[in-house]
Amino acid sequence: MRLLVWCLILAAGASAGCVGSSSHNSSGSEFAGVPARAVETWEKIRALETPMEYHEYDLTYGYWLTLMVDGEAILVEYLNEGFDEKGLEFIVDQFGRHGAQADMRLMLACGRLMLPDQVQLEASDDAIQRALGTSAANWRRASDIVCRFQIRRLMADEALRTRYYRFAVWSKMFIAPDVLKLHGHVVRTNPDVQSRGYWWHARSFLLLAHATGSLDLLRAGSPDEWGRIYPFWRSWFFEEGDKLVFDTPSLTWRLPVDGPNCYNAEERKAQREWLTRGYHQGHLIAWPFEDWQGVPPPDHQLLPVGLENAYAVTD
Repeated sequence: MRLLVWCLILAAGASAGCVGSSSHNSSGSEFAGVPARAVETWEKIRALETPMEYHEYDLTYGYWLTLMVDGEAILVEYLNEGFDEKGLEFIVDQFGRHGAQADMRLMLACGRLMLPDQVQLEASDDAIQRALGTSAANWRRASDIVCRFQIRRLMADEALRTRYYRFAVWSKMFIAPDVLKLHGHVVRTNPDVQSRGYWWHARSFLLLAHATGSLDLLRAGSPDEWGRIYPFWRSWFFEEGDKLVFDTPSLTWRLPVDGPNCYNAEERKAQREWLTRGYHQGHLIAWPFEDWQGVPPPDHQLLPVGLENAYAVTD
C-alpha cells in the first residue's frame, strides 16, 4: 500500500522537481549586504555567557536557563526594532556553522521560532504579545520567514537536517521516541494552504517525514505543494504506523528490514513502552549535538519563560 501511494504521488509531482536539489551557498555570499543589525544580533547571541559560579557549582540547568532568558531578550529586541527577511534568514542560517556551543545558544535564543510545538498557532493576539513580548503580526511574519527558510536549507542538506532533527528530539519539542506523542504531532499537523501557519505546519511535516523515512514523498513537490501531499502521508501513517520499529542510533522509525512481521506485536509493544519510559526519564539521548564540547547541556527540559501563557489563552 505504501509503495502504491508513493508511486502515485511521485508520478503526479515529477514535474515539480526535487526540492533538495537546490543547493545552498555555504560561503555566505548569498547574504552579502545583510543588515548590520542582524549581524550584530547574531554576534550577541553567539557571545552569550553567564557568571562563572554556574561552572563552579555545576549548576548546568541554571547556566543554560540564564542564557535562554538573555538570548530571547536579544531576539525580541531585534524583532521589535524592525526586521527584514534577509536579516532574519542570516541569523537562522548560522545554525550548523559554528559548532555545538554556538548552535545551543542560537536555539535557546530563537527556539520559539526555530523549533516545533513552541507556540500555539491559534493563540490570540493578546496572548502572543504577553507570552512573547512582541506583536502577533511581528511574530507570525517572523515565523513564516523562518519556517520557509529552514525548509529550504534542511531539504538541501542531509547532515544539517539530521543535526536539527537530533536537537528537536533532544529538546523534546519533537517527541519522536514516544509513539503516542508522535501520533499527536501527526494529528496537530495540517499544512493547508488556506490556513494560518502553513509554513509552521510544513516544517512539522518535514520532521515527521524525516522521523519515518518518508522524505522521498516530500521531494515529489515543492514545499508550497506539501498541503496536497500530507493527507496521503497521514493515511499511510495511520495504516502502517503500528508496524514501524524505532531505530535508536538515528532516532527514527522504520519498517523492519525483514518485513513487518519480523517483530511480533508483543515485542513492538515492549520496545515502545521502554522508549516512552526512558524518554520521559530523560535517558534516551544525553547530548543535543554529537560534536559537543564545553559546559554540559542541561539535564532537564528547558521551556521558554511565559510559554504557558500562549497555550492557556486562545480566545
